[in-house]
Amino acid sequence: MESKVFSFKEIVEQVAELSIQANRKPESIQILPVSKGQKLITVKDFLLENPSVSCLGENYLEEMCGKQEALKSFKKLSWHYLGRLQSRKISEIAQGVDVIHSISRRKELELLSKMELKESLQFYLQFNVSEEASKGGFRIDEASSIADLVEGFGLGERVLGLMTLVSPIKKVGEKIVEGEFAALCQIRDVVFPNKGLSMGMSSDFHLAIKHGATCLRLGSILFGERQ
Repeated sequence: MESKVFSFKEIVEQVAELSIQANRKPESIQILPVSKGQKLITVKDFLLENPSVSCLGENYLEEMCGKQEALKSFKKLSWHYLGRLQSRKISEIAQGVDVIHSISRRKELELLSKMELKESLQFYLQFNVSEEASKGGFRIDEASSIADLVEGFGLGERVLGLMTLVSPIKKVGEKIVEGEFAALCQIRDVVFPNKGLSMGMSSDFHLAIKHGATCLRLGSILFGERQ
């Protein structure tokens, strides 16, 4: 699944079919094309070919800013930031995007609470359900205290949902990955009811849909390998 590239239309059809199989409504799932590492011409052609696409995901501030400037004629585009946050850049990122997927530290919540944020900004809270040291995110056992912190900072209405990066499916297999998706869903259901779930990428989105994903972050399956 990871190596083959599909058209956006084909992915929309796949997601719809998988949603129905999971007794879910296709419209409840957002497909976020992840354009990080792709050449500008590749992204522009993709947008021209798929006028229904209204959002793009990027990981690096400088790369994103360059694309935003070059693609400003696509006025309805919403920008999502997926990368790790640096404290000195968080203000610029918050001003330049509509959604941040990677709020993973208490310090980041504190900084956001002190900023004058634009009305449209929302964010996901990243949880490290795989407990891999190389991945950022709050621990599962921190969920309740993070929820309290968010409310205490007055940021509750800006929480779009929870996000995670699961273990590589080729390394650990589908059973482990499904367990990690289920773990994030459980945190959401218990501590953050009615919020979204940003989970599922090119290699595992079919499993993420089964476990309640509301935002799929798809890169290589739409664009091919990074250029």
